[in-house]
Order: sequence, then structure tokens, then C-alpha cells
Amino acid sequence: MPLLKLYTLPLPAELAPSTVLAALATAVAPILGVRPTQVISLHIELQSGSYCLGENACDWHGPHGQPPVLDIAAFAGRSDSQIEQALQAAAATLATQLGLEAGNAFVTYTELQSGRVFTGGSVRR
Repeated sequence: MPLLKLYTLPLPAELAPSTVLAALATAVAPILGVRPTQVISLHIELQSGSYCLGENACDWHGPHGQPPVLDIAAFAGRSDSQIEQALQAAAATLATQLGLEAGNAFVTYTELQSGRVFTGGSVRR
């Protein structure tokens, strides 16, 4: 069950975070071999001034603004190709959904190891 954690500065009022999260889940789920309904997605909105690039505080994403940050966490066992495809699909989806220049996203992939995740009533192995 992959977990997507999206960190952004405030989004435009007309853009619901759930729309972005649903698009991300739909984009990465088939690559990771799960259904979109098996992807947990969270949007964490950062307050203006709480996102810095070096010494510069950032207050917007916009087409030329600072990139949103997304972490994809999923159980270990995906191939390097699957991980690369998931990273690319997530970045492209963020660009489309948020109106960013292509490639203006920071996306990481974290592998969750056996015995380090509790879900569905038990520790997953």
C-alpha cells in the first residue's frame, strides 16, 4: 500500500488538494502494481515562509516558482525501472495539475522494509 506525502505552499483556491492527490494515485498505482484505491495520499500545506531554498523564503509554486515536494513510500521489491517510472509519472502529474514547468517538482522514493510497517491489523512482512 503506497503512501504519497505531498508538501506544497498554499494552492490556488480553485484547485482542491484531493484532485491533485487523486491524479497522483491514478498515475503511480499501475506502475507500482496496485489499484489507485490502495494508495494513501496526504497533502500537507506549508505556511508561507516555512519553505526555503537556501537563504530565500519561498511563498508560491507557480510556473516558475519553487517545486512542490512529494515522497512516495512503498514496500521494497519494486524494480529500478518501476521506481524510475513512478518518479517520472508523479513529476509529470504534478506539473500538469499545478501548472508548473515540466520537471519543476522534487520527488523522492522511499522503500519500506519488511517488518517496519503496521497496516491492516498487523506488522507487514
